[in-house]
Amino acid sequence: EGGNLVEGITSTIAFKAVDENGEAVDCNGTVVNRDNDVIAKFQSLKYGMGSFRLTPKAGEIYKAVLKLSDTTIIKQLPPAYKQGFVMHTENEDAAHLKISISTNTNDNIVYLLIHSQNVLKDFQQINLSNGEAVFIADKSKLADGISTITLFNSNKQPVCERWDFKRPVT
Repeated sequence: EGGNLVEGITSTIAFKAVDENGEAVDCNGTVVNRDNDVIAKFQSLKYGMGSFRLTPKAGEIYKAVLKLSDTTIIKQLPPAYKQGFVMHTENEDAAHLKISISTNTNDNIVYLLIHSQNVLKDFQQINLSNGEAVFIADKSKLADGISTITLFNSNKQPVCERWDFKRPVT
């Protein structure tokens, strides 16, 4: 969610399982480390999609063991970065979007920019406290449909990005 795995920081990892024709398939599985210890369990919820949380350890290698109705697939997860940022979004309530930031860098301030339909909708800056920060965005400022949320580090370089969908009111 929002970019890459970062050592020591919990990330939400989303997935979609499809067959050779691109059709969604139900699945379940585990994430294992190099010793084959189970680190996380997952299963698809709908349309072959699901998510799980993972806090990667320094230098560890992780594999997803995916179980389908008739086969097992093993895929290595991308390696975690030693340093970086992780962004997590969730609905705070019906009117607000909560954007949580975690980092293991030396940055002390971060900037958040949200745009919808190529129009700036929100810009905030916040000081990090122990590598953590929380932004609250007013959903009424966002256009219906997809908004792009971009996080910038203290040097104003983009470090994380994700989309959020606001359902149109009919």
